[in-house]
Amino acid sequence: MVSHIKGLEKFINLHRNTKYRKLEVDWTSTFKCFNCDIANNETLISSSKVKAHKVHLLIEEIPTIKQMKKSFLELYDGWKCPSCGLEDETFDHVWTCNEHRPLLLKIRNNTIDFLLSLLFEYNSNITDYSALLMLNIWTVNTDPNNFTFVDLIKGFIPLELT
Repeated sequence: MVSHIKGLEKFINLHRNTKYRKLEVDWTSTFKCFNCDIANNETLISSSKVKAHKVHLLIEEIPTIKQMKKSFLELYDGWKCPSCGLEDETFDHVWTCNEHRPLLLKIRNNTIDFLLSLLFEYNSNITDYSALLMLNIWTVNTDPNNFTFVDLIKGFIPLELT
């Protein structure tokens, strides 16, 4: 247990996580979500790949052109976003590129529908879902001061959602 707490403390204190030290994160739910596919102590290739993908999202290390330049600068030097061709493809640009917007809006809407169905399954007497829909987390953008849908994709669960 102590090693988990020390690991959490190191993770939260990383410079890239400054935002999450200021905002109210439900760390218990965040790490439950992070570990949700681990049912026992067996190591399966598929669960390892899922967890690796979650880690890469959490630490903003998805394979963007910017990341590829670290290994192969001479190959990727001067490359722009393959979708729009206008800007450098950084972690933030992946989520804000106009070419990706329709897909991200579809994913966001599917996520909202899924959460609404879970709420209805939990309590079929709930008829007003406006509080869920009014949360800031549905903004498809990046924001250093507020939770957005990108933070939810990364796996961070805001307290206001729990």
